[in-house]
Amino acid sequence: MRFHIVAGLAAFTLSFAGPASAGEERVIDVDSRVLAVTVDDEEIPFEIAPDAPNSPVLAAETARRLGLKGSLFKGVHLVGRTKLTARSNRVKIDFGDGERRTRRAFFFESDWHELGGAMINPASLSESVVTYRLRDAASGERVITLPLLENDIAGFHTELVLGEERVPTFFSFARPETMATAAAGALLASGYDGQMTGEARPLEIEFGIARPVRTMKFSGSPALGELRLANIVVRSQDTGSTDAIPDDERDPNEIVVVGGKAKPIRRLWVGTDSLAACSSLTFDREAQEIRLSCAI
Repeated sequence: MRFHIVAGLAAFTLSFAGPASAGEERVIDVDSRVLAVTVDDEEIPFEIAPDAPNSPVLAAETARRLGLKGSLFKGVHLVGRTKLTARSNRVKIDFGDGERRTRRAFFFESDWHELGGAMINPASLSESVVTYRLRDAASGERVITLPLLENDIAGFHTELVLGEERVPTFFSFARPETMATAAAGALLASGYDGQMTGEARPLEIEFGIARPVRTMKFSGSPALGELRLANIVVRSQDTGSTDAIPDDERDPNEIVVVGGKAKPIRRLWVGTDSLAACSSLTFDREAQEIRLSCAI
């Protein structure tokens, strides 16, 4: 998820991350990943989601409760070809460490959120290590280590390396499927001898917006480092093109993606089926590592 902040015709990039407390760890249970956060002296339940943006996003009811009004600055977020506009304003926010920081919060007109009244990326927490407890550890687990990347907009993520290409990759607890944009799906198909199969079906992406996806099957074994990726789907109508992906049920009359002037977006979201053998997911800012403890 990515926000572009606009005011009139001018665009700005803002820095959102707060200082990390070296050596400290926050452990979050994946099934109750809601943290009580103080916003303008009101306690708000925030979902701490690894695929959330690195700026606070509030449900409409939360914004109303806080009495927030829109300001000159608006957020523009794209879900495929659908453009969403969010209002924004500054708030004083405390993530439980006693530090009140001024942050720009975004909010939409609709109440799209089901878990808590707001969400944010774990990169905004003050602890240098954030661990999601996925399930009880099993015997014989070992640690998979991936590079941790971070930026002011997307927060914590990593990269899937396919030859000379790099695909920004996020972890998501919102769906079992591992989801690729059209352009990322084309790279996976090329790298792992993959093709689309079956009919398109709707899959909710975010903010209540669904997009058609197709299942992908592979002769090779797609993996993120040592983590095998399972249940992979590709967004078949998206920015970018699926034309390069072999299709065992291609309908010559089917309208597939056309790029036009839109720049292909390469993104991958690792879903819960790919994490089924893992007991924990750790983001370590100090070591610049993502660690998964998995029975593989």
